Amino acid sequence: MSVAYRVFLLHPDRTLYRVPHLTLRELCTWSPELRVPAFAGERIPFAHVYVQMNERVPIHVQQIEGQYVRFDARGALDTKSLLDARFIGKEPSTRPTEDGASARKIIDARARFDRARCVWTPSIEIKSQITEIALMRAHAKVFSVPRAVNVA
Repeated sequence: MSVAYRVFLLHPDRTLYRVPHLTLRELCTWSPELRVPAFAGERIPFAHVYVQMNERVPIHVQQIEGQYVRFDARGALDTKSLLDARFIGKEPSTRPTEDGASARKIIDARARFDRARCVWTPSIEIKSQITEIALMRAHAKVFSVPRAVNVA
């Protein structure tokens, strides 16, 4: 048994796309030629899916996590938004008082609000579509990134 990782994005027209690992890696490396002009300045829902595999055959979706990622004004993926959503909210929820003591617990809600800005909760319909695709019972469109052509 093993676990496979899949990534999906929900296009603004409500189409679900599978994002190949190579495409995601290229988007995350800040390659200047990789842009998605249709997503320029947008916040797009991504789903991280963990699939239990048996001899390379998907048998069960273990977990679906959703998050929003941002694309900059040129359509390049804002990798900081991709990482922020994965790690925001891991800080302690209290902070010490000015004298260093933690007798007065002051709740620092900044992490909660930051996380709320990044987390996307897929609907039941979207989760079932993702599950069907992840278990290879249905097909998804594959997300590809148009490469900018440098005209010198």
